[in-house]
Amino acid sequence: MTIVGMTCLAWGYRHALAVRGTATWHFTMSMMVLATTFSLRRVYWDVVAPIVRHRWPETWAEIFAIHGGTNINILFNLVALMAIYHGLKARWLLLPDDERARWHWWSAWTHPDGIYFLRRR
Repeated sequence: MTIVGMTCLAWGYRHALAVRGTATWHFTMSMMVLATTFSLRRVYWDVVAPIVRHRWPETWAEIFAIHGGTNINILFNLVALMAIYHGLKARWLLLPDDERARWHWWSAWTHPDGIYFLRRR
């Protein structure tokens, strides 16, 4: 059920990608990448892995020997980092124009008070 729901979520936001580079675009990319990554991870571990493990145990043993379960999760987490980038970039773009120059995209989440050493001077 979560796979279908997350896929619908990712697909449903596609119309907001019309204007590239805006806060809406980055927020949408963040949501879509996060939902897609979550869905793919669920499909792999909850659908593909059990089927392959049950029907072709030797093949599963070979596949699992290659990635050991952690490498595939590292791949999913790297893709999730892209979602984090887009989410933080969207937050930075939501800052008032006169304040945006004083902040980095990766530290804008601390706005307005901020953490002193994360702000631009």
